[in-house]
Amino acid sequence: MRRLLINEKLCIGCYACYNACEHGVVRLNDEGYLRKISILEACREGCIYCKDICPTGAIAFVYEDFKVPQEILLAMASCVSCGLPMATEKMIEFLSKRVEHINLKVCPDCRRRSSQQA
Repeated sequence: MRRLLINEKLCIGCYACYNACEHGVVRLNDEGYLRKISILEACREGCIYCKDICPTGAIAFVYEDFKVPQEILLAMASCVSCGLPMATEKMIEFLSKRVEHINLKVCPDCRRRSSQQA
């Protein structure tokens, strides 16, 4: 049986694998200030969309019995303006190394409001 494994150290909780998965193998749920990523079933043979799209290389496939679901919990960062959870802390860290001109500590809604007021 083919199983999808996510490397917890590399995963940033960016939704890429979830959006790419056509079979519902990858599940993502934000619960307050935690993002929960779950792999609840075996992966379809031949499908590699999630692995191809992962920006950090956190996804691998192994052949083993699928007995226990994998769950990863990632801490969410709060918007410094409104206080609501907006993205995982690891995702903000990852993006901040690539994007300098956007304040990633402010959620997109607050950023839009701020730019409309200026």
